[in-house]
Amino acid sequence: MDNLKNKKVLYVILIVFGIFIVTGIYSALFNKINTDKIEKKYIDYGEFIEDMELGRIDLIKYDKTENFMELYYFNKDTDNMPLVEREKYKYSKNDCVYTLYPGGENFRQQVLEYGVRLEALAADSTDILIAFVSAIPTIFLIAILIYSFKMVGKMMGTNLLTSSAVVDVTEHPDVKFSDVIGHEEVLEDIKFIVKLLKNPELGKDMNVRAPKGILLTGEPGTGKTLIAKAMAGEADVPFLYMNASSFVELYVGMGARRVRELFKKAKAQAPCIIFIDEIDAVGISRDGPEGNSERQQTLNALLQEMDGFTTNQDIFIVAATNTPDKLDKALTRSGRFDREIVVSKPRSWKVRKELFEHFVKSINNLDNIDYDKLSKETVGFTGADIKAVTNEAALTALTRDSKKIEMCDFEEAIDKKILKGNKKKKSAQEEEKERNLVAWHESGHAVVAFLKGKPIARATISGTTSGVGGFVLHEDDGNTFETKDDFETEIMVSYGGRISEEIKYGFQNVSIGASNDIQQVTARIQAYVGVYGFDRELGAIDLNQLMNNGLIDKGMIYSKISDIANKLYNDTYSLLSENFSLVDKLAETLLEVETLSGDEIHRLLSESDFVIKDKKDTINI
Repeated sequence: MDNLKNKKVLYVILIVFGIFIVTGIYSALFNKINTDKIEKKYIDYGEFIEDMELGRIDLIKYDKTENFMELYYFNKDTDNMPLVEREKYKYSKNDCVYTLYPGGENFRQQVLEYGVRLEALAADSTDILIAFVSAIPTIFLIAILIYSFKMVGKMMGTNLLTSSAVVDVTEHPDVKFSDVIGHEEVLEDIKFIVKLLKNPELGKDMNVRAPKGILLTGEPGTGKTLIAKAMAGEADVPFLYMNASSFVELYVGMGARRVRELFKKAKAQAPCIIFIDEIDAVGISRDGPEGNSERQQTLNALLQEMDGFTTNQDIFIVAATNTPDKLDKALTRSGRFDREIVVSKPRSWKVRKELFEHFVKSINNLDNIDYDKLSKETVGFTGADIKAVTNEAALTALTRDSKKIEMCDFEEAIDKKILKGNKKKKSAQEEEKERNLVAWHESGHAVVAFLKGKPIARATISGTTSGVGGFVLHEDDGNTFETKDDFETEIMVSYGGRISEEIKYGFQNVSIGASNDIQQVTARIQAYVGVYGFDRELGAIDLNQLMNNGLIDKGMIYSKISDIANKLYNDTYSLLSENFSLVDKLAETLLEVETLSGDEIHRLLSESDFVIKDKKDTINI
């Protein structure tokens, strides 16, 4: 039955598409014929004023609804003709010249002072006939589209012509600030908004204007929606949620209509909080290549609605985006989204530990889970990632028919999250060559990290359904701010895998497994040079800003980035070459056991007598 419906929908879409093509061809030919008949001539407004002052223009025809007016110059017939006869004279369309029509009484008075005749344009029968004929395909197309929308909507169980905004309204959210973990600074920044929502009179008494909206920015899964809902929960006001992608439709004008519907519902629910998720779906800059007329209409409607209510209406808007730099400036100016708040990933392993302990509350039968170890292994994980890992650990235990969820289930869940696949059981199909390559690659990362004094949480060459893979997890060092040396260390650790392959197998046999490492290195060196000013020769300036303004040569920046990359690559190569016995030892061990903890790696590498510690020379290219 579903296949039949899909086929019907496909047929309707193909018919509509065919009508579009036929109509487009008809319109193009029709316009071409009319364009070929008369080629319009235009002059700028300054030239028109000059010709009028010199007395060259006899007649101006205009229409108040049009942007251009018709100019008729004196010719050999009308040059010496009395006014009475000129009023009966019919100029040819070929004599017509067009220029902008400014409108207004001052313009009319100015024209009459120069003795130029004015005549209001009236559509002649030919124009009416042409307009009617050209409108026939459009009328036909609209009728077919309306019929098609009704047919498709009927098959899909909805009315595409009258569908309204999909708004999720929660009358009294049960989420509080106590449910938001690891974002104390963000909560401190928004508590005053909750206070004003609870006590609107407080702001009036103190003559304080609350911002109309705040913009929450940050990577996916950091808790932006949770924070917005907690605001409504603390203030005990309705929470209206809508994803901005629901505004944008194939049908022009539908997005603007849905924006108006959203704010109409909000005014009926006030005081309340509106939360617009992924606002970049409609708020993208109108100057960018990704904009279109429907997005612009929707954005204009949103701007108008935000300007159309005042703070005493007790409506507060929260929006979220992962890409704030792409938003239109009109949206982020003062008076609309007055404040931008960054919602970051957990910076401390202690925060991740709180998140693990929070998410396991609903899970039973846990057996000796080391939350300290788990939180140190999940550097860079968001709250949503940790929630997914917790759920995956329970599913893993269920899959192996265990009545208890153990530490190994959590570690396997972390592996699945990073390697993006299910655990792959050892089989004869596993190629030894690929396992060896991964073992030496990951060992290269781990040995560089060890020699540079960077703590390691775990290393593995575990296989997944996507193939043999591996990674080295680093412990959280607790540093809030990264230093120049931290940047250089991270880059060298990233290079360690590729260089280990090169030393072991030769440059011609290195794999593409380092592609992600190279992407991270490129981004880091670009920030090293362009954002944080770590290069002494270029100075402590924002080079990206200078490049965007065309004040600096991009080739020179590329040359500098290349020099730093080569210097760090060569330093890493030397460091690993001198200590490659460590890489061999770790790789061979990983081939036997697949996974080693950070303590096991440290003991394994520290027991060797040939460790050459890195001198940590300062890079100054």
